[in-house]
Amino acid sequence: MAEPRDGPSVLIVGAGLAGVACGLALDAAGFRVRLVDKGRAPGGRLATSATGGSPSGMGQDAPWRFDHGAQYVTARDDDFRQALDRLVAGGSAARWDGRFLTLRPDGTAPEADPPPRYVGVPGMTQIPGQLAFDLDLALEAEMPPPDRMADGGWDLGAYGAADLFLVTAPAAQARDLLAAAPDLAARTDAARFAPCIAAMVGFQGGIDLPAAGFFVEDPDGVLAWVGVNGGKPGRPSGTTCLTLHGTAEWSAAHLDTDKDVAKHALLRRFRALAGDALGLDLPGTPAYFAAHRWRHARAVSFAAACFDEGADAGFAGDWAPPDGRGAGRAEDAWRGGRALARAVIAARG
Repeated sequence: MAEPRDGPSVLIVGAGLAGVACGLALDAAGFRVRLVDKGRAPGGRLATSATGGSPSGMGQDAPWRFDHGAQYVTARDDDFRQALDRLVAGGSAARWDGRFLTLRPDGTAPEADPPPRYVGVPGMTQIPGQLAFDLDLALEAEMPPPDRMADGGWDLGAYGAADLFLVTAPAAQARDLLAAAPDLAARTDAARFAPCIAAMVGFQGGIDLPAAGFFVEDPDGVLAWVGVNGGKPGRPSGTTCLTLHGTAEWSAAHLDTDKDVAKHALLRRFRALAGDALGLDLPGTPAYFAAHRWRHARAVSFAAACFDEGADAGFAGDWAPPDGRGAGRAEDAWRGGRALARAVIAARG
């Protein structure tokens, strides 16, 4: 049984990597931590969609399984690498050593000096899910902007009260949630995101593709990435599950287009590139076909992870890494969450 915590109470909004990283560090330091997230599972853009499995299989036997957000994570920071290696040892993550190519209309080029890549098993949601396993976590939880209390701390409405209020949701949501701390909220304005429209395309049987992932250089500006989900450890056999990501520019221009129209545009473009560059004729109508809009897919400018001791509040995220120095990677979220936790511990630990 875990030892009871007697430190300050903390509510963290957002159970992606930033919120989980922050929560783990604060929990270890004796804070009383609770995470809330509006999603059905922790992870944010570390997301997996599974369809067609048996109820008893909990999605793990689903023939259609797509990592439709982040395709993998890299770990340049020792702290994050150690966390991932522990998950690998426990079987909920694995190294993904698949072959990656750059795809152009006139052919392909191999990837030079690839970084170590990690994926969740059997889906990307396993990474945040297992990391957050021992934390107090409420899912499908909507949080309205809370109010400051006269004697300090935060009135969280249906969630009671907390000494400290931390936000790791996307920047626009963080700004709204921190309305009662306007100076802190204004600091989120430095962050900007690029969107992404993702198509999930499933074919029965295998397709002989020369790589597990394709970085696409598309002169038409439509397609940015093709992921072959079956090339990842622990994925279904007997089907081909492709994730197609639109470019940031194309996605922004089509963000309000009907998703069925957008998904067909992405598949048409991949059919053309596969034919021109790979000499490959993809099968006809997919057996599974869906789309998802990521309005905040990748941070392209950054705020800095921040704790305001006077406001008893702070924020972090992949959009708010330490010192505002990021590259739009999932690892930036982990680094930001850890930086926020260090600042909280220094001020209130």
